[in-house]
Amino acid sequence: MQKILSIMSIFSFVTSIGVIGTAGYVYVNKDNITDSIKEQVTKGVQDAIVGQMDVPALPETTGGVLPF
Repeated sequence: MQKILSIMSIFSFVTSIGVIGTAGYVYVNKDNITDSIKEQVTKGVQDAIVGQMDVPALPETTGGVLPF
């Protein structure tokens, strides 16, 4: 029983260190993370807007000359 409790204690300690380390990493790099997310959202919105636009096709022939 003691071994099981020791293993559970070690697992809990490792988990706690992992959570604290992840939170520290996010706190230190929060500016870079938010900038990256902003760039991804901006690119996605631009692609969506361009995808919705109708691009007219170029004419194959041109009309007659305009008289002056």
